[in-house]
Amino acid sequence: MTDQKPIGKALPVLRGVAKGGSLIVWCPFCNTFHSHGWKEGQRWNRLEHRVSHCVQCRPGSYTALYGSPFTATGYMIGELEMNRQDPNSIVARYLEEHCRLGKGYRVHPSALYEDYRIWAERTQTLASGKITFFAQIQKLHPHIRRKRSGTKDLFDGLELVSKSESETGL
Repeated sequence: MTDQKPIGKALPVLRGVAKGGSLIVWCPFCNTFHSHGWKEGQRWNRLEHRVSHCVQCRPGSYTALYGSPFTATGYMIGELEMNRQDPNSIVARYLEEHCRLGKGYRVHPSALYEDYRIWAERTQTLASGKITFFAQIQKLHPHIRRKRSGTKDLFDGLELVSKSESETGL
């Protein structure tokens, strides 16, 4: 979901309003959440609320340096059904369903992230970016280390379960 492009000029918004009257919006360009002002009584669902986007980005971010395709002229915010959970619990659920943990297991980071991204799309869960995903794995399981083996970068202590095994639960 992180590489999702807006449909027309619509940006996805998570259900609900943040404290202080802001909408919580997922930005596929910045790969993060933003909040946007919202006035009481304003209709914001079903593409009826117009906002400027990505003008309050973090200093030093790609968007702040090069500008965002979502300019200050405004974009409609549309509602998107998303499974909004703590990112760590999402990654933990993915690891439980698709990976084996233990000594001697190894997996290539690109293969792991690609499998995670496909799983997130299939389960309609918001996928973390690659760097965040790897950081969450190491936060959840400190024994898993990213190591260089020859010319390859590998995660040591983690292995992808084959498709047939994950479907049958073996």
